[in-house]
Amino acid sequence: MTRAGAPSLARRVVRAIDGARSDIVALSRHIHAHPELGYQERVAASAVAQMLRKHGYRVTMPLAGLPTALRAELPGAPQRPTIALLAEYDALPGLGHACGHNLIAAAAVGVALGMAAAAAEIPGRVVVIGTPAEEGGVDGAGGKVLLLERGVFRDVDAALLAHPSSRTVVASRSTAREALEVAFEGRAAHPVLSPGAGRSALDALLLTFNAVNALRGRLEDGVQCHGVITSGGTTPDVVPDHAVARFYVRAPTAELLSGAVERVRRCIEAAAQATDTRATVRPFSHTYLDLRPNPVLADLVQHSFERWGMRPEPAAHAAAGSTDMGNVSHALPSLHPYFAAGTEPHPTHTAAFARLAGSAAAHRSLLVAVKALATACLELLVEPEALCRAWRAFRGDVSLF
Repeated sequence: MTRAGAPSLARRVVRAIDGARSDIVALSRHIHAHPELGYQERVAASAVAQMLRKHGYRVTMPLAGLPTALRAELPGAPQRPTIALLAEYDALPGLGHACGHNLIAAAAVGVALGMAAAAAEIPGRVVVIGTPAEEGGVDGAGGKVLLLERGVFRDVDAALLAHPSSRTVVASRSTAREALEVAFEGRAAHPVLSPGAGRSALDALLLTFNAVNALRGRLEDGVQCHGVITSGGTTPDVVPDHAVARFYVRAPTAELLSGAVERVRRCIEAAAQATDTRATVRPFSHTYLDLRPNPVLADLVQHSFERWGMRPEPAAHAAAGSTDMGNVSHALPSLHPYFAAGTEPHPTHTAAFARLAGSAAAHRSLLVAVKALATACLELLVEPEALCRAWRAFRGDVSLF
């Protein structure tokens, strides 16, 4: 199949998406109504798998030792090239789908359903990879990091993930992130009867926060550190002998992140010395690398979005947020475009966005984004040079084929 035959295939793909729209929306609504934390997304992963099987995909689940990870592919499709559509489906603690991962999963499945209608004539294939625990609300977050380490992306030539937002942005970047938990151990005592016998773990934690706040003025542009206290004592009349906080350290690049983490660790050590307590620091999530949008994929998706009436805004100069999709983008050509979910702007990770993610307006936007992403995938597969350009942009003049 050459690019000349792509228009007729594109019409077939779009008709298939229109025919499956009720299934696509129903999947999104079902996941939205059953929010699950990372590595616990049994309802969501099962619903994704069931939908893909219904439309002819062979599903492997569990995948790479992760019970809620999956991979779906059409039997008999060419092995290369392979475009992976990534599905996220975990929710946020206390907020449900305030990041719209129900829409991300439905977008990946929707594209796959459309592409199945023309699979026999496509010189390549799409696969869906379900990736658990992108959000940082659980220990060990970063399912894509584990899937990368365990070889799930070994045969993938490009990866795409469509994320809902208040705006449509194609080539957005993200920050590298380290997640640190610090626990201070002190000595309990009565704060009035024997104050000198106590060693306050809470004081050590508060000193850490103050030191980090003082550090901000000396950090490089784009480096951030923010945290919460998860345990600080039980009653005012006992000197706390145990206190815990969790911090995110973020930076525009992995190189800057390493230096920033070392500075934060020194703040923790100084607080322990000043309060005569003992500090233990551990990562509670996998390290997220900065997102590197592939310019060739970005150009392709930009034009596809525009053809479907979506008007992408320029990407902000500064990176924002963190995602384990960044790790994928360091391993192979990748893109993480955002599409505006509805017409009302609501920031993600809020109750308002959780409501938006289940709305009719968001699902209207979802169906347009699915068609745009599917036609971009089709063009990427029928134009052999496109993937070669994407890989040259990724790592120099290298051809996979």
